[in-house]
Amino acid sequence: MLLVGGRYDIAVFGGSYSTRSFEPSSKFGLLVNFTDAMELCVFFVLDGKLAMEEEVLCRHRKEKKELQARIQSLKKSVPRGDRNRRNAIQQEIIVLEKQLAGRQAEELRQLNASLDVFTISTPDPLPSNKSGEVPLPRVSKAAKRRKKATAKAQSLSKAVEDSLTTNASSTSALEYCQLERALFERGLTLHKVPSDGDCLFASIAHQLEVLGLTECLMEACKKFAVAPPTSEGVKSTVRCLRMLASAVIRQKEEDYLPFICPDYDLACNSTTAKIDLYCKNLEAPGTWGGQLEIQALSTALERPIEVLHTAGPVIRSGETFAASSNPPAPMLIT
Repeated sequence: MLLVGGRYDIAVFGGSYSTRSFEPSSKFGLLVNFTDAMELCVFFVLDGKLAMEEEVLCRHRKEKKELQARIQSLKKSVPRGDRNRRNAIQQEIIVLEKQLAGRQAEELRQLNASLDVFTISTPDPLPSNKSGEVPLPRVSKAAKRRKKATAKAQSLSKAVEDSLTTNASSTSALEYCQLERALFERGLTLHKVPSDGDCLFASIAHQLEVLGLTECLMEACKKFAVAPPTSEGVKSTVRCLRMLASAVIRQKEEDYLPFICPDYDLACNSTTAKIDLYCKNLEAPGTWGGQLEIQALSTALERPIEVLHTAGPVIRSGETFAASSNPPAPMLIT
């Protein structure tokens, strides 16, 4: 093989490459060494491959930016205080990141595999320097960049996969998915309320609105001498429901006293004081409600209330109202 310094049109392995100037190493303007000639050929091949690599990496950066924009949009769609929805979105984000990282890592692997075929081999012994040491092959900058990009993509893919494995069994996320599936089977949809301590009463307020039970609430307020809501807002209804539950517990203290937390005994000298302290805490905004409050509101509104969850059967309160000859539609919360 004889190559002369200047500009060349070269076709290698069936692929045509554009002309490029080359400075010969020989002072006579000739390349007479076979290895030098092969290096020149591979130079042109890798030049085209490097352009392919830059194109792939540029597209990968664009895809990552687009994914980050989508992730930010998903995060902004989560209502404030909705932990269940936030956990579900986080699981979706982890899956999206894993899919992108895995696909990009595979593309880089395939690109590197295609570059690996362009190697130089010669039966001649490697030349040695003056000290007799054989010089190590030189690693090009393009090869270093490919190796670094591949390692980074593989590291990201592994990190996302580990995170997905760690969070896949998240109790709250699994419960949320199972609950939505159960509601879908019953033809229901999930209405989210903030987890701010008023969530139980806000859920019942929503059911009163959906079922058109405003008049039912007014009758209960009149029966237990509680001021009705002063406005149509949720906060006013929540305040009314708190006072209504408190009034029922005060009036029927024998039914509720055995279920009040024993901690109240430490601060109270009598049964009346114990009930009074419990109800005062209940009337305060932000105090979490539980089964006692659900039972009290079912009694006041004369309606069954069903609590749907994934840990067991439906919890029903006010079953006496459901067993009547003309049972009212239950209020459903979760």
